[in-house]
Amino acid sequence: MAPRVLTCALTCALTVLGASGLLVDPPRLLGELKLANAAFVEVYTAQRGEGDDVARKTLYVSSFNPGNIIGDDKVYYLRAPGRQLAPVAEWDMKVLDHHADWTNDICYTPPEAVGFEGVTVTSGFLVPFKTHGKLQVFNTEVEPPAGPYLLTTLDTKDWAYHRALWHDMDGDGDLDLSTARFHQNSITGHITKSFAYMTNDGVNPADSGRWHQVEVIADGPDVGFRWLKLPSGGKTYDVLLGGEFWNERLTVYWTEDGDWSNPENVQSRIVDDTTGQVFDVFYDDLNGDGVPEVWASCFDLPNKNGSLYKWTIPDDFINGDWERTTLDTNFHPNSMLFGETMSPGSAIIFHPSDAARDAGNKPLILLSGDDDGNQYILQPVSQDPADWTYARQTLVETGGTTAGQVTADDIDGDGYTELITAGYTVGKVYVFTYAP
Repeated sequence: MAPRVLTCALTCALTVLGASGLLVDPPRLLGELKLANAAFVEVYTAQRGEGDDVARKTLYVSSFNPGNIIGDDKVYYLRAPGRQLAPVAEWDMKVLDHHADWTNDICYTPPEAVGFEGVTVTSGFLVPFKTHGKLQVFNTEVEPPAGPYLLTTLDTKDWAYHRALWHDMDGDGDLDLSTARFHQNSITGHITKSFAYMTNDGVNPADSGRWHQVEVIADGPDVGFRWLKLPSGGKTYDVLLGGEFWNERLTVYWTEDGDWSNPENVQSRIVDDTTGQVFDVFYDDLNGDGVPEVWASCFDLPNKNGSLYKWTIPDDFINGDWERTTLDTNFHPNSMLFGETMSPGSAIIFHPSDAARDAGNKPLILLSGDDDGNQYILQPVSQDPADWTYARQTLVETGGTTAGQVTADDIDGDGYTELITAGYTVGKVYVFTYAP
């Protein structure tokens, strides 16, 4: 089914919205790429390397196939996609990896972490033959990329990994690999949640047996998380923001001195335990007032209803009130014969153009409907920082059960943003642009 670009749900595009101005025209479709089981998409701009920003951008796409029980799932990459926009259908995606089962987020690895710039591929899920997840690092400074360097050789059970962020956990100056993970007992079905890190002792990542593991939080963050700096009592803390899928809550964790190596020193506060399942959490300035908000995509399983929430962070994140606002709701997933479904999913903020960002306009939100099979654009209906009303546009109706991750970047350097989205069930990658 061809994607359909639709007008917004609250009002028609380019309808006058009072003194605040106009809604932005939907982007135009540049093309579609057929890519089986396309799931997660990311674009990273390398700090190192030759050429301009356009030349140093790389598109990554991960995939997973529950029916592929005898082979591993592939991760693809494409250098300088902005130089190859005509036509998108002929993109020659290279295989980065085929050594992992059920590949998920592709996370950036900075050069100060392991001596080279690259990506960390996460993997693993609950379905049979896909439970043994991994954290694999690739050196993308060379072509083809070198790796994988496996940092989870010391796992004692089959963990599913969805995110891995480099962060100094023990105060020694080296960036360790922090991660949220979960494991399901094959007999009882019990889910074990764990937030841990792989200790970076300054060794080569190829020496995988020396990346020892420290579990920081048991029964806490399991899928989505972010690192923040937040104030309380005149002091700024190193804060872990956890979107706890299985516990159905939003939580913050911190230590007094920023050292996470001793789990007994970790303190926590439940921000909201009425969220439902938290698909992912984010930290961005949504209303253009210069102060970031916490926001999350969540799903109320009993009522089969998904929502996008934001929380205003108090001046004292430990003791103050976190005010929640609903940005959008009434997302309803498709049903599957086996397993639960949910909606919405991944998201990212963006400005349609450099000019819109430079003018100080509020960002738009690109949102995956995940198991409703669609992808959306949420537009603020005014530039008033106190107005949290959004107009929903359906960007793509994939026609399949599940859509994939979304991302936004000016990949060709023309000052206009491109949107790249995955259609998992239909096996496609869609590329849109706001350029005239």
